[in-house]
Amino acid sequence: MLASSPDVARTSSPWLERLIESPSSRSRTIRRAARIALPALLTVYSTWYDALAAGRAPAWTEVALFAVTGSSLVIARRAPIVPSALALLCWAVTESCSFVVVMSSVVAERRPRWWWAALLVFLAVHPLGFVPTPCAYRAGHVTLPEATAPLLGVALPAALGAVVGETRRVVAAREQRLRAEIDRATAVAETAAIEERLRMSRDVHDLVGRSLSRVALHAAAIEATTKEPRTAELAARTSRAAAQAVADLRYVVGVLRAAASAPVSARLLRDEVDDARHRGHPVHLEGTGVLGQLDDAPRAALEAAGAEGVHNALKHAPGAAVRVTVAPVGDRVVLRVTSGPVSAPAPGTDDTAPGPGGAAAPSLGHGLAIAAERLAAVGGSLTAGPSEEGFDLRAEVPR
Repeated sequence: MLASSPDVARTSSPWLERLIESPSSRSRTIRRAARIALPALLTVYSTWYDALAAGRAPAWTEVALFAVTGSSLVIARRAPIVPSALALLCWAVTESCSFVVVMSSVVAERRPRWWWAALLVFLAVHPLGFVPTPCAYRAGHVTLPEATAPLLGVALPAALGAVVGETRRVVAAREQRLRAEIDRATAVAETAAIEERLRMSRDVHDLVGRSLSRVALHAAAIEATTKEPRTAELAARTSRAAAQAVADLRYVVGVLRAAASAPVSARLLRDEVDDARHRGHPVHLEGTGVLGQLDDAPRAALEAAGAEGVHNALKHAPGAAVRVTVAPVGDRVVLRVTSGPVSAPAPGTDDTAPGPGGAAAPSLGHGLAIAAERLAAVGGSLTAGPSEEGFDLRAEVPR
């Protein structure tokens, strides 16, 4: 049962919910005992009532047939054809139709492939004379005409069983649909949460992480070049604070990361290149017009990878000339970011050079992983890493 609303929770029986949702060993034992006890009670009742109607003790063969037919009811739900056949045989031999009444209800409820045929046989055997009039009519306990035996013994029990079976199927179908809807809603919520965490991690990395890295490097450069002790001290504090902020952001981005794809949200390649040129770094672009031929998602993923490549190239090869090329290769568009030999940067503009003591620029450490995820989400791929001259990145997406 699904108690998805306060009204359902108030009107549901707690013990019934526990019995259905998580049946205890005691309840399972009770159900197993009932599956054995009820056929046994029906067998005893049928034997007694047949003897009462006949006014004599039943023969041992009749008692044995009652016992075998009653025992077969244990498998009535798994293999109803066996007790159905025995019920007809018992009716023909003993004049007792009690087992046919039960099997008419069970067959109509369970609806095996042959259920219509079984009910038609049950209905036709008495009018055709294959079975005697039920003992209840012969004993005078039923005042209706004998021709009503198929109605009372087959049709009405079958109608009751059909109603019960259809009700169970409708309830099961509704519960299954509700569970499926809950599963879908849960999956959508989880996916949305993962995508939001990824978006936040990417935005933090792209918009905050790089800026903090530059702040740390600027402060380190000031500390290394200034002759004022007070200025050097403040620059050192700023550098340490920025480095600590980058470390904190690295932790936050690591927590937010998850193995899922999300819509791309990143700085454009042109923004990163313009920023690098503004700080005096030589960056050469070639073939970027090809990007305009791509759809929005592949273009954004490729530009984000290029921006990350420029950032890493300047970090791994400070002062080196960076070359960005975009070209179609077969059914793919390939973007390359390579760094050339190191050259001396313009004075006061190198915010990617190592700080005092050779310290490298602080980094969040997730940029390439994020770029690779963006490309994978649109069917692309990424290979990147330091090279002999500096840094080399290759990103590609389908055209």
